[in-house]
Amino acid sequence: QGQSLSHTSSLVMPAVAAVLGGDADEDLENMRRRFADRATRMHQHLSAIDGVKCLKPEGAFYCFPDVGDCFGKVTPAGKVLTDVTAFCEALLEEALVAVVPGAPFGPGGERCVRMSFACGEETIDAGCGRLAAFVAGLKDSV
Repeated sequence: QGQSLSHTSSLVMPAVAAVLGGDADEDLENMRRRFADRATRMHQHLSAIDGVKCLKPEGAFYCFPDVGDCFGKVTPAGKVLTDVTAFCEALLEEALVAVVPGAPFGPGGERCVRMSFACGEETIDAGCGRLAAFVAGLKDSV
């Protein structure tokens, strides 16, 4: 709030000047293209996981997959996935993948997690691979 009420940080002023002056057009297009590629990469990984549904991301740098089909299942460590928060906690503890519950991000988010693709392709591949293995290891509750 302070930046919006007072002024822009002096640290970012040269970058803003370069963007507004057109000196960064090529760099911005390259960055935009790289983020689009990462979005596609993560979306493809997530869409290939049984029990996970994911719309193609169209804004920011997040995917918002629906993991609700995993609710009620049991993890290899014996934890019952009662809701999205339990899913996020178990995924972090058992697969070392950090995601955020989707409920605070809008209606329908109670079945979703928020995953950032503002990282390298290797990190996307590794995280999605661990997520896929985690979901594949879930068992129906008795």
